[in-house]
Amino acid sequence: LINHVANAVLYSAQTLALLDIINIHGGKTLGSVYAFGSMGTLMFTLASRDLASQLVGGLVLTTSDKLYPGEYVQFSNKGGDNNESGIVGTIVELGWMEAVIRTKEERLMVVPNTLLNNQAITNWSRIQTSRLHKKLHFQYENETRLKMICRTLREEIVASCPK
Repeated sequence: LINHVANAVLYSAQTLALLDIINIHGGKTLGSVYAFGSMGTLMFTLASRDLASQLVGGLVLTTSDKLYPGEYVQFSNKGGDNNESGIVGTIVELGWMEAVIRTKEERLMVVPNTLLNNQAITNWSRIQTSRLHKKLHFQYENETRLKMICRTLREEIVASCPK
């Protein structure tokens, strides 16, 4: 495909150069055709800039080992704290142009890859260990049973954790 496009561009340039040589001898130039072609190229380049960045972003996301469909992830601003509000959900589909993420509210979000590439990624599906900080409040009447309650909690936590 690239060879065909390169050949077409090369043949077009040769044809225009030949027509320009022929028309110079005839008294007319193709300056307006070249100007139109230059403006068209400029417009195409400016219009396809976002498209190209999305394609490159999608290529980076699909070829890297950062994300896979089915993983639970959180996106936040780079350099920011992961507790900031950001995009949180399960990757449903990871394409070249955009990613589809299912949020906690079961909404499907279609997010451009350029936005995802500029954010810090926390992949909660790949975390092997975690910490839990929880304050427990007891009444003074339960002071004698406190050791038994702590032992029971510890046994339940150990039993529910994977080996």
